[in-house]
Amino acid sequence: QLAQVGIETVEDLCYYPPRRYEDRSRLLPIRDLVPGEVATVRGRVLAKSLRRVRRGRTIFEAAVGDASGILYGVWFNQPYLGGQVKVGDELILYGRAETRPRLQLIHPETERVGGDEGDASLHMGRIVPIYPLASGMSQRWVRQIVSTVLERYSDTLEETLPEPLRRARG
Repeated sequence: QLAQVGIETVEDLCYYPPRRYEDRSRLLPIRDLVPGEVATVRGRVLAKSLRRVRRGRTIFEAAVGDASGILYGVWFNQPYLGGQVKVGDELILYGRAETRPRLQLIHPETERVGGDEGDASLHMGRIVPIYPLASGMSQRWVRQIVSTVLERYSDTLEETLPEPLRRARG
């Protein structure tokens, strides 16, 4: 899969540039969400439901609230979320706010607060790189592998920016 995007060595991975960045560092209160805009919110799961619809398809919904309001996270054809998301879990969600007929995020990226990734999340609460992907790859997987490789090998990389530029820009 990595070879499909031109990554064949550790060095290739170290220099694999994101195609853009998303700012997920600013958490908004639910009441401040604007329909049509992308936002990051943090809240507690108040209720959840998994419905089966036609031809074996599913809709998983989670009502998530903070001190300012409630929104609904909606995921299609991901029934496994019914077993992973628990009432009482604190989540960070990132997605586009919609109001049809209620405030919701459709297929938001989600991370459990205090989950496996701890406080130093690669996916939420920061500016997050978005990489070009090949079939079968996920953003979370690529972010994790790039982070691991850079952590392990960054001291062996040659600095390519000229010293005067580095000094001038701090």
